[in-house]
Amino acid sequence: MENIIGKIEKSSPPHKHKRYEITVFTEGSGIFCCEKLQAKLTPGKIFIIPPNIEHQVFQAENSSRLYIYSEFNNSLNFTTPVVLPLNPENEGQILAEMIFNNRYGNSEYVSSLINAFVFFLLQNIKAENEINTAIKEIIHMISENFFWLRIKPLWNFE
Repeated sequence: MENIIGKIEKSSPPHKHKRYEITVFTEGSGIFCCEKLQAKLTPGKIFIIPPNIEHQVFQAENSSRLYIYSEFNNSLNFTTPVVLPLNPENEGQILAEMIFNNRYGNSEYVSSLINAFVFFLLQNIKAENEINTAIKEIIHMISENFFWLRIKPLWNFE
């Protein structure tokens, strides 16, 4: 599996790739745009862009992002872009910077770092999806029972 790893410090016109692109915004500000998503760029934000999705990035001056193009088909299975916010420990950005800084080094080491990065992404996406599912279930329960809650409260303060 060939990995293409790099750094971009300018805006990019509309384009798409034949492979997955994982981009980590490292400094500055900007906007990520594609047909189904528009998101603010802030340091630490991670974008997973599936193959053949046209996208564009507008970056402010002194902004940069790291990217990895690779065949992640065995690990990732998305049809639309995914955005992960900065996690408190900033692990995603740290892993991306380690991959970038070692891109010309030992290929087995770089592959191991990329695998750790993908595992990190999948763990954070899973947690985010579980939280969203729980929130949707709570909203559904409230919506279904709202009428009964208004007529007969579950508690009495008197």
